Order: sequence, then C-alpha cells, then structure tokens
Amino acid sequence: MKNLGIRIAVLLMLLPVSLLSGDISFTAYVSQKQISLGEAIQLTLSLQGDLPSRLPQPEIPDLENEFSILGSSSSTSSSISIINGKVTSTKTKNFIYYIQPKHEGKLTIPSARINIKGRTYKTEPITVTVSKGAAAPKTTGQGASPPTHPTPRASGKDIFVSAYADKKTAYVGEQITVYFTLYTRLSVARLSVDTEPRFENCWTKDIFQAEKLSYRTEVVDGIRYNAALLRKTAVFPITDGTITITPMQLVGEVYTRSRGFFDFFGTTRSVSIVGNPLKIKVLPLPSEGKPSSFSGGVGQFSISSSLDNPNVKTNEAFTLRVRVRGTGNIHSIPPPKVNLPPDLELFDTQTKDNIKIEGNKLTGSKLFEFIIIPRSEGEFEIPPVLFSYFDPKSKSYRTIKTRSLTVMVEKGEKIAQGERIFLPTKSGVKTLGKDIEFIKPDKEKLTSYPLYPRYTDLIFVAVAEVALLLLSFFIARRRRRLLEDEVYAKLSRAYSRARKGLKKAQELARKREIDAAYGLISETLEKYISERLLIPWTNFNEVASRMEEQGFTREETERLRHIIDGCYASRFSPGASDEAKLDQLIKSAKQLINCIEKRA
Repeated sequence: MKNLGIRIAVLLMLLPVSLLSGDISFTAYVSQKQISLGEAIQLTLSLQGDLPSRLPQPEIPDLENEFSILGSSSSTSSSISIINGKVTSTKTKNFIYYIQPKHEGKLTIPSARINIKGRTYKTEPITVTVSKGAAAPKTTGQGASPPTHPTPRASGKDIFVSAYADKKTAYVGEQITVYFTLYTRLSVARLSVDTEPRFENCWTKDIFQAEKLSYRTEVVDGIRYNAALLRKTAVFPITDGTITITPMQLVGEVYTRSRGFFDFFGTTRSVSIVGNPLKIKVLPLPSEGKPSSFSGGVGQFSISSSLDNPNVKTNEAFTLRVRVRGTGNIHSIPPPKVNLPPDLELFDTQTKDNIKIEGNKLTGSKLFEFIIIPRSEGEFEIPPVLFSYFDPKSKSYRTIKTRSLTVMVEKGEKIAQGERIFLPTKSGVKTLGKDIEFIKPDKEKLTSYPLYPRYTDLIFVAVAEVALLLLSFFIARRRRRLLEDEVYAKLSRAYSRARKGLKKAQELARKREIDAAYGLISETLEKYISERLLIPWTNFNEVASRMEEQGFTREETERLRHIIDGCYASRFSPGASDEAKLDQLIKSAKQLINCIEKRA
C-alpha cells in the first residue's frame, strides 16, 4: 500500500511536466515601441511548443484601422533536448508583419488569435507611441542616417543603390542634399565605386563619404534590408531648368550561401550595381523685387564690418573688413560694393573663406578685406555696406547693411621717389619702389680706378641697370597679378600645391594612416586638375571629356581614372590596401602631374 502511494505521488509530480512539454505558447512583440510617423516597424507573432505540421494564419482584428500592412513573412525553427534520457522536440513558428502607423498618437496593436486543435491562443495587446518628430533614436555625426524618404527604387532586389534628394524643387543657388544609400540582403565582401554620379550645372560639396560600410536595418516594401549610407552631397544649382543627377555605379563581390556540408564559408560572386538617376526642378530667382545690391547670395545671412586702425596718416594704408556669415551658397558670394569718399583710394581686395558643414548645411563666413589709402587729412565717414540675398524660406529678397565707420586721417609725410609703402597683403608686405642706399666702402680694400671710366664699363653698368629694372618690373607685375587674377594664381600655384599634397600623403603612409593617405591622394589630384586645367571637378566622366577637348589622350584620362578609382576602392575595402599599392598610386600621381605640366 505504501509503494502504491509513492507511485501515485511520482505520477502526480510528473504530470505537469508532461502537460508542459506538450503545451503551446503564443506571444507578440515589436521591433520598437517609439517611432516617428512614416517609419515602419516589425511585428512578430511567435508560436512555440509541440506544434502540428500545418498551422493556420493568425487573426489580428482591427489592425488596419491604425496601421498599414506593408508585407509579411514567416520563419520556422526547431530544437531538441534530452532530459533524463527523454527526448523532447520543440518547434517555433514566427509570423512576421511589417506595419506602418497611419497617424500620430498612442496606437494599440490588438490581441492576435490562432486556433490549434480546437483550442484558441491569444497574445497580449501592444501600445506603440507615434510622434511627428524624431521620437525614435537616431545616430549622430557625419554618417547619420538620411531622413525618412519614399520607398527606394529597385526595392525587391537583393542588392541595389538608391539616390534620394531632400528637395524635388529648389531655387538657383539653394542647397539640395543628395543621399546615396546601399540596400542589401547579401553579405558584401568587397565594394568600390565604378562610376561617380554626375551633377549637371551644379556646384557640389561632399558632406560625407563612407570609408567603411556602417549598416542599419530598414524595411522596404515589407522586406528587411541592411542599409549603409555611401555618400551625402550638398548640391547648389547654378542654372534654372531641370537638372539631372546621373546614377552612381558600384562594383564588388558578395558572398553566396554554402551549397553543401563541406562548403563551410560559401563562395563569392561579382556584382555590378547601378543606382537610379534623379531629376530636380530648379526655379529661377524672381525678378520682381530684386534689389540692385543683390549679387547672388541664396540662404540666410548676416553682415558686419570693422576697421583695423581708425586713426591713420595720409598715404598710410588701413583695412576695412566686411564679414558675411550664414547658411547657404556662401562659397559663391562676390565682394560687396564699397562706396568711399573721393579722398580714400581703394587699393586692393582680398577674400578669405571659412566654410564648414553643420547639420548637413553649408555654413560659415566669408571675410572681405578692402585695403584703403587716404590721400588727404581729415575725418572721413565710410558709408554702410549693403548686402542683399534671396531667402528661399520666405521666397523673398532681404537687404542688410553694416554700420557706418569713421576714420581719422592726420597729415603724414609725402612719398619721395623710390620710397617704400607698406601695405597689408597675403604675403605680409607689399613694396612699391625700391630704396637706393649708399654703401660706404672698406678703406683697407680700396682699389685704384682711372679718373674716367672705360666705355665698356659704362655699357656693362647700363645693361645691368636695365636688366634689374626689367626684372623688378616683371616681379612686381607678377605679384600684382597673383593678387588680382584668381585664375592666374591658381595656375601658378597648382603644381607646388600638388607636390606638397603628395608629399604629405607619403608622410601619412609612413605613420600608418592609410585611409587618410588614400583620401589625400584623390583630393590632391582632383584639386590639381581643377586648378591647372580650369575644370570644375564635378565627376570623373565630365572631367575626362573636358580633358580630351583640351588635347589629352584617352590613355592619359584612363591613368587618372585608375588612380582615383584605386584610392576610392581601397577606402571602401581597407583590408585590401597595402603599402606597396599606396606607394605605387603616389608614384603614378606624380608621373601624371609631371605629364600634365609638360602638355598644359
């Protein structure tokens, strides 16, 4: 009787375990509970336990009142456990839905139901908070994700590139931010840019370029992708009409799944990925209400002015500084017009840029330095400097001005022939004329000379003086031209700047800063081509076409392509770069620059 009681107790203890092993759980969860309107989330309904081979679809009543269903998928897995010699099999079935909220607020995903073997299982309801702004966590920095945008083109493919502009319509000179994003469901082994996008009739500034692929998860048409931002570019149209941004094209390799037990890692296959073109409508700036002081500024700006010295003497130079700050096409703003009293002479104007990227916007300041020489004494008032710009937000012109400034001029010494005048310039001092100083000879080394010099000596001295005068004239003219002629200055300095850039790239390579060295090589070449051949660097194809128009051969342009592509490829796939390849690219860049110097 006692043994029977023990057996019954053991059976009662084992009974819940048996029932539990055959029980089924049904739960629901979402990928995130706080999102912005327009974003999609993943809803997963998970069944776990002793499941039959055939399962019906779950029912989610009233879901479409609050959410749009973008797509769905499912997955099945199983696990086997052995406890005390007993083999137990557990199956898991996930029903996955990609849903998008229809409005803001606290939205409820109702309970889902499923009937299995005559028994109904239910999930708990889930509350999701949907806000108009950025409620969901976002990454920061240059590589931050682009804003929510329409469904990318070519969605449905395993891998594609999508180009997206934050504006479909813009004014001439207004900034448009263009994003190039890689979407993939495959594992990428190597990737490089085969063809850069071309921006027609635009001035561009890269905000971000990926050196390594940094993925985030995005759902496109109900399909989950790994998305990586490749490039972010600020685009400023310079003409009205429709501008076209040609597609970015990538080449690389992706991993394929293993085909057998012994193929542990699978294989790779080559891919060529072509993005979508973009067309943007560019509106002309309105002619109505355009002020006479408007010079092309588009954005939001402020202006200020100051004097480096308000108390000077006649024929002594001082500097009027006018600074324009703001956000917009600050790079293309010319010097504003300065109205001076008749006795103040404008000698030279210098420009200094301080442009940076803040919040995906081109911003900063532009400093104009007006070098002025007073010709008579007295108190002079410099009138306010007017600056007009077009504000695309208000769609209107605005005129701002500096305060008026006063300069006191005292009588100074007159300038004698050959006397120096010191003027503030980029090189520090500018010299007008030349001092002739008497040099007292050393009496111990005096040599006897004839009373009347020989004619040959006179001729030699005359020729030497003429040569020195001509040399001084040409040096002064060249310095003047370097200050006044921006094109000539670029042509003159392009070669030396390029050599310095490549030398610095070699130093970076020695410090093992490989990615920075590759970036500097391509940047140096692009800047050299732009300055030396007067070709704005928009994209390679356009530059190559312009080079061929100037008489360069296809072989020379292909050498340039090889160097640029080599730099970009190594930056996208740092594991493939090595010192030998880097040294070879620097050597090739030097040879190409020397070749261009001989031909240009």
